[in-house]
Amino acid sequence: MCSSEVSHLHVFNEVSHLHVYSAVSHLHVFNEVSHLHVSHLHVYSEVSHLHVFNEVSHLHVYNEVSHLHVYNEVSHLHVFNEVSHLHVFNEVSHLHVFNEVSHLHVYNEVSHLHVYNEVSHLHVFNEVSHLHVFSAVSHLHVFNEVSHLHVFNEVSHLLVYSEVSHLHVSHLHVYSEVSPLHVYSEVSHLHVSHLHVYSEVSHLLVYSEEKDLVPKLFKVLAPRFENQLKGYTRMARLPVRMNLDRAKMVALEYKGNPFPRLSPVRKENELTLVNQLLKAYREERQELLAARA
Repeated sequence: MCSSEVSHLHVFNEVSHLHVYSAVSHLHVFNEVSHLHVSHLHVYSEVSHLHVFNEVSHLHVYNEVSHLHVYNEVSHLHVFNEVSHLHVFNEVSHLHVFNEVSHLHVYNEVSHLHVYNEVSHLHVFNEVSHLHVFSAVSHLHVFNEVSHLHVFNEVSHLLVYSEVSHLHVSHLHVYSEVSPLHVYSEVSHLHVSHLHVYSEVSHLLVYSEEKDLVPKLFKVLAPRFENQLKGYTRMARLPVRMNLDRAKMVALEYKGNPFPRLSPVRKENELTLVNQLLKAYREERQELLAARA
């Protein structure tokens, strides 16, 4: 083999080595580019993951702010965010408001809107890969899911506001119930004070009447019944008025009073048959007794 051929082979080998090196370099560069693409996709998926997480965090902060706003606006209303059933406790009426309310489905299993694994509209974090997230981002699916979260947040806020309005109404209702009781107690106190005043006036009237009756007792009634051996009073039954008096009524009067009697005095009539027979019997008996003597 001549030197020219050897040089050609050496050049060919060098070219082959260069070609192989360039091919390897191209492959390496391609691999690097592929890694860069993959890393770019990974970074983009991480950014979208962070973006979705930031959106959820903003919604979570918005819900926290809404709860704080509700807590500041509503007096005597403690909205316990830690409780999954959302016990809205009213200190006035002690109402446990809608523990399992159908109008306020805040997902009892989820507290503070943890919409990561349970919610069917956000299967993005655990069940979906980062590339799928990227494809979802490319199709604006994640944007739609975030809009669903916004709608859900708005509906929840409106429902909480409506519940707060109902609590205001119930508070006013309890206050309106307490007010008549307070007024009734005031009226009762007025009635009691009125009865107390009336009893005081009655006591004074009775005392004055008793004081007036003392001289009448010793100056009028005592001399009148001084020689009385029987009762001092007379009772007369009053006629019953039609459809007015259900019970029998009587009147009590002192005997020997200067006024006319309530019941007229019945005079004995000797012309009746019984009286005539009794009169004849008495006369015959007197005659027999006189004859025996």
